[in-house]
Amino acid sequence: MMRYSNSQIGYPFFIICFFTLIFVFAVNKFGLQEFKGENDFIILILSVALLMTFRLRVSIEDKQLTLSYGIGLFKKRFDLSDVNNVSIVRNKWYCGWGVRISSEGTIYNISGFEGVKIDFRSGVSIVVGTNKPLELYQALKNFTS
Repeated sequence: MMRYSNSQIGYPFFIICFFTLIFVFAVNKFGLQEFKGENDFIILILSVALLMTFRLRVSIEDKQLTLSYGIGLFKKRFDLSDVNNVSIVRNKWYCGWGVRISSEGTIYNISGFEGVKIDFRSGVSIVVGTNKPLELYQALKNFTS
């Protein structure tokens, strides 16, 4: 059976989170003694956020579209037999990154503004952000026809 897979790194968030983590770690290691306890919690939260959100993996296998963030703790699956329509879209800048609710449907995006909108027969719509919208569009068309 044919498969599709693409991983996209969320560089903007990754860079901000990584350098903030390095900064907080440096302050914790070499900084003022009175802030050391609070910084341990910040380091833990930033590390978990980084592991949970650094990439978006989109895969299609066995008539299922799977969206997975970070190391894979957050996964969402969609049955492709329910797809009604597929189109390439450009997300508005104010829609942001991450999982968002918009007038287009639920947006799953990690970086950039390109995406593929999928309308399901059930009335649900999603937009999957991707750095390769044409490839995802064609793969969805192949798997749903």
